[in-house]
Amino acid sequence: MKSSLLRALSLIAVVAIVATSCRNEDNRIPETCFDEVRNQGELRVDCGGPNCAICPATCDDLISNQGEFTPVPFAFGIDCGGPNCPPCSTCDDGIMNAHWVFSPNLSQADLGRIDVGQDLNGTLYLLVMESGIDCGFPCAAFCPPTCDDGIQNGDEQGVDCGGLGCPFPCPPPSCFDGIWNGNETGIDCGAPECILLGIICPDPTCSDSIMNTHIELNTLLPQGYVVVVEDGIDCDNNPLTACPDCPIPTCFDGIMNQGETGIDCGGPCPTACDPVPNCNDGVQNGDEIGVDCGGPACPPCPTCDDEIKNGPELEIDCVDYPISAYPCPQCISCHDGILNEENEELDVDCGGPNCELCLQFLTVTKIGPGNGLAFIDQNTLNKLLALGGNTDTLYVPNALTIGNTAGFNPQYRTIRAVSQITTQNGIYQRIIELSIPRPNNLLAISDGGAPINMVEYSPLITPPTLRYSEGFITGPFAGTATYQARTNLPGDPQARLNITYNFFTLQGGYLKGNVTFTRLERFPPNPLNPDETAKAENIEFQIHYNPFQ
Repeated sequence: MKSSLLRALSLIAVVAIVATSCRNEDNRIPETCFDEVRNQGELRVDCGGPNCAICPATCDDLISNQGEFTPVPFAFGIDCGGPNCPPCSTCDDGIMNAHWVFSPNLSQADLGRIDVGQDLNGTLYLLVMESGIDCGFPCAAFCPPTCDDGIQNGDEQGVDCGGLGCPFPCPPPSCFDGIWNGNETGIDCGAPECILLGIICPDPTCSDSIMNTHIELNTLLPQGYVVVVEDGIDCDNNPLTACPDCPIPTCFDGIMNQGETGIDCGGPCPTACDPVPNCNDGVQNGDEIGVDCGGPACPPCPTCDDEIKNGPELEIDCVDYPISAYPCPQCISCHDGILNEENEELDVDCGGPNCELCLQFLTVTKIGPGNGLAFIDQNTLNKLLALGGNTDTLYVPNALTIGNTAGFNPQYRTIRAVSQITTQNGIYQRIIELSIPRPNNLLAISDGGAPINMVEYSPLITPPTLRYSEGFITGPFAGTATYQARTNLPGDPQARLNITYNFFTLQGGYLKGNVTFTRLERFPPNPLNPDETAKAENIEFQIHYNPFQ
């Protein structure tokens, strides 16, 4: 038993060694022109290509290589016609058959398909079936409408129904018949009866199988969006959009292009278009007001006053962004550049329950001793640095805050802004505390009324006050100097105040304003320089607040 086991193990080891050696690249059998495998760029098995002998011409090699020829214009002879191959299909043989036609949409990856052939130059051709017996591209004859071709054509009132030629009456349009009919603005959607059932057409995209116009957001563009006007079904030729490029127009791409007078017919195409206008031929003809819409027979065209969400509209009869090809008004939104009360915005395109928070900041053109320096609260400064690619910023808790209303008569609220900078001697900190009067129109606040504008201040309102401090908070020179507003120096004008309070009962408020001070004094006074003063010029602020605090 033991010896049998040893013999088995030995045999396994030998097989493993042999198998390993077979997998070695040095033992690999090279590709040849007689290995009965199509490889090394061969045109067929063991012939053609850069290394093997030219393949013998046959009438089933999918190559035009022995004088093949077809009498059909716009078609090509491959494996048919000429002195050696059977005749090619024609447009008068009484058979619904196929023809080889040039197709620019093919690539080398399509070789090997039974419906793809080539000539000696490598140009690729596609085998295309006639639409009917001896009619339809590439034959010149137009195929007459029938009641089983799956198209609404001729005098049909629907797809293969109604009219004089079809014995079957069309059922009334419904939201579930899979046909774009009635008052629908898309397949089984958009009609008033469909909307009542909750069936609304989806927003147009580059993947909805419909040639349409729509909006594509793109933050890299100056406007933040681009209008997509498709030149074909879900494709365009605009490099700025995400839609793929449209293929080169042909007479069998299902799109009315290249000067065609119908879809793949008329113009440069040999197939004549249906002489009877209908609502599915892709052409504005007959009594139509637009392409396949309007008039007594076709569905209504989308308009900006039809009270239906159709076309590229975001909501009923309005668009999300301006579209020159569809000049409807813009819908109320958070990017229309308008302060919309209907959208409960606190400022233009911001605030309220629907839009992003409005920008908050406190900046000063100059503040401090001497000529003063510019001031930006740390939150705003960090954002500016980050936009410039500098993320090495200081985090300052509560860098921009607003306090509750304080005082009784009059009342005011205080905005506090902090800014810090790191130096070789430690962190230098600057703090502004700006107290501004609260609106005295309490009735307007309780009613959530219109914004209150305050210009300067009256004797009944405490003027805005300002406290400013600066100094090192770490390091060998730690210490802070504090200044406060002073308006009673000879020759100094009083502070000027401009504030706008925007507020809503439930959504909080937003205020913005400008205060101009001309002089600050040291507080407490500097014993070595009792008359020491500082400057503060042009304080700008915007901040959110709770009007009931």
